[in-house]
Amino acid sequence: MKFRRMLRCLSFRAAPIIKGCAYFSSFTGMYNDNPRHISEKLHEIAPDIGIYWAISDDCRETLPDYIRRVRWGSAAADRLRFSCEAVIDNYLGVSVPCGAGLFRLARPLVKRSGQLTISTWHGTPLKKIGLDDIGSNSKFYKERQLCSDFIIAGCRHTADILAGASQRTPYPIYLTGTPRNDILVNAVRSDIEGLKNKLGLPSGKKTVLFAPTFRDDAELSGAAQMRELDIKSLLALFAKRFGGDWVFVFRTHNLAADAAGIGKCGSCGVIDGNSHEDMADYLACADALITDYSSAMFDFALTGRPCFLFAPDREHYENQERGFYFDYDSLPFPHAGTNAGLLDKISSFDAQEYARGIKEFMRMTGNVEDGRASERIARCIERFLRTGEKTLETLTVPAP
Repeated sequence: MKFRRMLRCLSFRAAPIIKGCAYFSSFTGMYNDNPRHISEKLHEIAPDIGIYWAISDDCRETLPDYIRRVRWGSAAADRLRFSCEAVIDNYLGVSVPCGAGLFRLARPLVKRSGQLTISTWHGTPLKKIGLDDIGSNSKFYKERQLCSDFIIAGCRHTADILAGASQRTPYPIYLTGTPRNDILVNAVRSDIEGLKNKLGLPSGKKTVLFAPTFRDDAELSGAAQMRELDIKSLLALFAKRFGGDWVFVFRTHNLAADAAGIGKCGSCGVIDGNSHEDMADYLACADALITDYSSAMFDFALTGRPCFLFAPDREHYENQERGFYFDYDSLPFPHAGTNAGLLDKISSFDAQEYARGIKEFMRMTGNVEDGRASERIARCIERFLRTGEKTLETLTVPAP
């Protein structure tokens, strides 16, 4: 199967380039993340540009009418990926499964000179990724050819990690800001109310979002942690410490939703945070976040709202499953390994100390988020489709 698909993809490289069109993909056929925000901004500034999306049959979003939908993983999707004039993904570029041995001969043949390829990755790494991963995920990067004209990042830390962990031969990463984070930088209250209505979140109540990261063991992608949390006590404490009435939203990785019991949320008073696909929408609506090792913590930090880390299995995850780029204890987010410890961190939360820690962390990581990343990249795509020019506005890390 891998060999046949490799040959199929290589054959599509001979197809004529489809002018004036852009092809988008996100994860395994979802309509979300950085590509979604670039796509919507591109249509806003250049509605005549054709937009294709690779979408799975399980997609839970209603796509805008202007999008031309193609089934993710199909031959038609592969053809468009190698034929559309612009290609945008949220990994590290157009990839072909090459495997070992002779398959590696395909590696130099992947990228087409007549295309613009932009890759956005999907977060600021805490857990090790790519070739740095101490677990099994590094095999993906050893067996695939990855390439792109522009790989973007929202901070110097992400740029440095992506350059070193993506391939044996590093290539440049561009500081542009992160499109999915524009909403966290720019959102106003009217936007939030509209998003809450879309997501089915109650108006007039505050929201704590629990969003653990994806795990090798699907049971640990939320189900085990949910059994340890005392949600009733948690909500009562949030109300006491921060005021207002609170609701609990549980969101897990889409690949782990069934194992985490996400479909049973309604029966226990918990709101299903997987009913829509874009994490950025949920983060924009959240008044507080609880996670473990997810890069969502760094996105959410842009809002200045409280983020707490609940990591019962930190030692295993850090030393056996993935490993960290940061010293976990140095992160600016209060963290605990037990339900009692988490309640204590919420009760003793110091807003001023938290704000100082976030500011220093942003400085240390070289953050450049300015709320204009989607427009910046959409303009790059439009310019290429109009003139053939490959230029991308980049940002510089603020001086200390």
